[in-house]
Amino acid sequence: METYIELENANCTRCHNRVVAALRARPRVAKVRADFSAGCIVVEHDDDAAELVGVAEAMARAVVVASNGERVMVAVEAHQAHECHFGARVARDAAASGARGPGR
Repeated sequence: METYIELENANCTRCHNRVVAALRARPRVAKVRADFSAGCIVVEHDDDAAELVGVAEAMARAVVVASNGERVMVAVEAHQAHECHFGARVARDAAASGARGPGR
């Protein structure tokens, strides 16, 4: 199964890399593809999708400027999406797009 995880406004590359590493370390995850600039992660797995989104949300962060001018880290929202934009390519959830497998 593929799950698409979108990270809202995540701009911390170190945090993004930690999310990808944590997802790859899960025993029921076969492959993780990520695009930091797109804010999207595609996970091929046999795991609970909600748990994968939870892992991403627990670790993803953004750097923002506080009202006093100081840069601070804040949590970002992660949610399951139906597609990811990787540059000019788009990865889509086959079930959501109505796509059918080969030979159907």
